[in-house]
Amino acid sequence: MAVTNTSFQTLFKATEDEIAEYMEALGFEMDYIDEFHNEQYKIFDAVPNNVLYGIDGDLYFIDTQIRLRTFKKSALYSL
Repeated sequence: MAVTNTSFQTLFKATEDEIAEYMEALGFEMDYIDEFHNEQYKIFDAVPNNVLYGIDGDLYFIDTQIRLRTFKKSALYSL
């Protein structure tokens, strides 16, 4: 089944620099050119084909992956 979202219209793709600037303004740090994280989330595949400008001037993230960050607790050992 295909799902179509017609609630917004896009004008053009964002550049890698525009994506990075936007993500950093939201408090995310860049891990790789297409990966960002903050304390709660990791975002993958944030590339120009997946980040588009809407007619309202906002960026829309299409087909990116958003995951909760998990931290492994290290075990404490006593000697």
